[in-house]
Amino acid sequence: MSSNQQSLSHPKYRADIDGLRATAVLSVLIFHAFPEWLSGGFVGVDVFFIISGYLISTIIFQNIDEKHFSFLEFYSRRINRIFPALFVVLLFSYAYGWLNLLADDFAQLGKHIVSGAGFISNLVLWNESGYFDKAAELKPLLHLWSLGIEEQFYFIWPLFIWWIARWPKKVLPAIAIIGLISFALNVVNINANPVATFYSPLTRFWELLIGALLAYGTVHHSVTLQKIKLAHRSAFSALGLALILLAALILNQKSAFPGWRALMPTLGAAFIIGAGATAWCNKHVLSNKVLVWFGLISFPLYLWHWPLLAFAKLQEGGVPSVLVRAVLVLTSITLAWLTYHFVERPIRFNASYRTHKNIALIFLMMLIGYLGYNCFDRKGIQYRHKRFLQQISTYTYDKVKEQRQHVCFLMGKESGESHFASECIHQDRLYKLVLWGDSHGASMYPGFHWLEETDARVSVSQFTIAGCGGLMPSADQDEFCRKANQEALDQILKLKPNLVVIYKGWHNGYYASLQKTISTFHAAGIQVAVIGPTPRWTEDLPRIVYRYWKKTGNLPPEFFSQGLDSGTPKINHDLKLLVNQSGEIFYAPYEKLCNENGCMVQIPGVGNPLVTLDEDHITPAAAIYIAKDFNEQILQKLIQSTQAH
Repeated sequence: MSSNQQSLSHPKYRADIDGLRATAVLSVLIFHAFPEWLSGGFVGVDVFFIISGYLISTIIFQNIDEKHFSFLEFYSRRINRIFPALFVVLLFSYAYGWLNLLADDFAQLGKHIVSGAGFISNLVLWNESGYFDKAAELKPLLHLWSLGIEEQFYFIWPLFIWWIARWPKKVLPAIAIIGLISFALNVVNINANPVATFYSPLTRFWELLIGALLAYGTVHHSVTLQKIKLAHRSAFSALGLALILLAALILNQKSAFPGWRALMPTLGAAFIIGAGATAWCNKHVLSNKVLVWFGLISFPLYLWHWPLLAFAKLQEGGVPSVLVRAVLVLTSITLAWLTYHFVERPIRFNASYRTHKNIALIFLMMLIGYLGYNCFDRKGIQYRHKRFLQQISTYTYDKVKEQRQHVCFLMGKESGESHFASECIHQDRLYKLVLWGDSHGASMYPGFHWLEETDARVSVSQFTIAGCGGLMPSADQDEFCRKANQEALDQILKLKPNLVVIYKGWHNGYYASLQKTISTFHAAGIQVAVIGPTPRWTEDLPRIVYRYWKKTGNLPPEFFSQGLDSGTPKINHDLKLLVNQSGEIFYAPYEKLCNENGCMVQIPGVGNPLVTLDEDHITPAAAIYIAKDFNEQILQKLIQSTQAH
């Protein structure tokens, strides 16, 4: 490593690589805006990985060979390239969130701003991918996961190459071995743990390393590559473009990706770059002036397009119209051009005050990172809203994690708990009740805890399991769910309570399993009460209420129909019929909370809290409201019958 005596040399500019960048960014843009047109357009990110790996590694190899590689200048150039546009987009996102998002959404945005500024978005998103994760399309900075992987590569790769370059013969084998290990981890884990495989740098670095292998060949074996006939190179270029387009057309969001399928866009991009600038497709297609122009603005375009689309989905409460999405695409292109010409170029290509610029850019990135962290730490800065909006904006799932729930609601791999704790069982009173269910059952627990607090005759045991609790083990459950449900079933049969209350997020696929579960308890002489579905909204209820207020200036009426899922009444009817035919008890909170005008938005009482904290998980206030009615309509009669005997 030399002192920074001489500027780093860079590979000769190739218009076709800018055209390849354009192909990548436009495929991602079309996929995000119009997924029905290009279902696999997300492979453009993998093309970017190849380009980045190639260009960065070429710079490193060339300058190490010429013995004037400088870490200081290398990272200085990366800062000038990445920080200006990223800062502008993060600042815009923060400002938009401040003005338009409820506290819960703004807090999550703050977390993503700080992770984006720290280039760890992929790790944060990986960690978020649990049962209660917000829908991916509603995360305005979701796309920064790829930037995180690239920057993690940039941090490690120059250090590794500088170290191993002292043994020149080991460089190529080392790149190949590391790349093969990364690829193998990707293939092995894609089905067992697809989220980790998608976001982890360990299972993504192989894509950048294909670019590094290509760079090694270009720098150290350029003469050999030049001997390949132009016709052969043109064929490779055409094959590469065909592979990228094929991947973009045939893959979709259900495809196990990256896995083996990622070889299509990555090898395609490698074939195009390796073919050289004179190959026919590269010279006549990718070097087209329009594509080159899009390639030049590709980085700010990638940064801008997704926040605009995601904010629009949050604002609209669903997928915006084709016209709105088209306008947003044109807006993102315009903003990208403005960012490139008035922010990126003046900073990146002006050699004056380079050190001062770097310090200023680092400070600005730290500043926006602090703003994001402060927003997250202060739970979305609720004082931005009027008082009634503060209340509806503060519901998160943590709100219902009360009393015993943290040890009696098993979250699988997302929690260290794999067995129910002893405090989940209460059997010290006259009437013994068990609450068994999934996360919906867990959200009902505050209501049954209220029963314990107000009626000294009732004890409540809780067995709730995220995503699958409330039914006996079956082949369609994963290993964790089968074990947890078997444990709950064994405990219940051992306890022999007076009543088992089953409540979960119902759908028609559960009916056969419910019949078997009821039959099992019936054979054991245990009575069952099934709680039917509560109102389900098409999105988080706080957002529906907020959006209605922004449009009308008022809160929705007590019974409200906008945003209701139309399928819930049928599920309620079918479930009621099944349970009644089985001779057990059915309680329908849907019939309590809904009428011909719609469903309840707020629970009557102090503060008028919302009914659900998201689409259908009830709030603690709603749980108590339902439990009171369940107590009056059903439980008191059962207790009196028990006392009579």
